[in-house]
Amino acid sequence: MESIFETTSQMDVQTPTSVGPLPMSTPTMTPSTIATITITSQAPILPTTVSSTIIQNLPNFGSLFGFNNRLRSLEENFSDFMQTNQFAGAVSAILGIVQRYMDQRRNSWILLWTSPILMNS
Repeated sequence: MESIFETTSQMDVQTPTSVGPLPMSTPTMTPSTIATITITSQAPILPTTVSSTIIQNLPNFGSLFGFNNRLRSLEENFSDFMQTNQFAGAVSAILGIVQRYMDQRRNSWILLWTSPILMNS
């Protein structure tokens, strides 16, 4: 057997080959199985401009949650409080002034009435 392989490997043998047409069958395709790809070129879509009135009408964060109304209400309440507080301060200051005036008048009356008594003693 080895001699056969040796002689075969040493010999340059050309074997005639013939290529015949392959049998082919024609596939039957229904129109529903045909896939079509359509490539179209489109012009670039430019960004649309929004009018400024639309943007102005959009709610901002403060107006969305009513912070503007709350802030306005707090400012009004604080202003009322400050006016009331200043008024209360002015009233209490007036009462203090009246009290000092009354004390001075009382002391002067006491001195006026007690001075003759003190002089006689």
